[in-house]
Amino acid sequence: MPVFVRLHGPDAAVCSYLSVLGRGSFGKVLLAERKSDGVMLAVKVLKKERVIADDDVVATTTEKKILSLGGNPPCPFLIRMVASFQDAACL
Repeated sequence: MPVFVRLHGPDAAVCSYLSVLGRGSFGKVLLAERKSDGVMLAVKVLKKERVIADDDVVATTTEKKILSLGGNPPCPFLIRMVASFQDAACL
């Protein structure tokens, strides 16, 4: 796993990454377990190079903004983003 820089929320090292849940054109979704309390989380990892090459920077930024609203007001169609991280290669 890459070393992550803290942007919002806890440090990425607080999770154990267990398996790949799915793959897409920009990256993958990992199943992770938070070490402190055993809560299972889904971690979406996007490749910056791919996002930039496909000119999807605005869409990716918009997705982050929407998910960071935290379901306020609650919406049954959106998940709540707990944290976001990035390094030189990945979001």
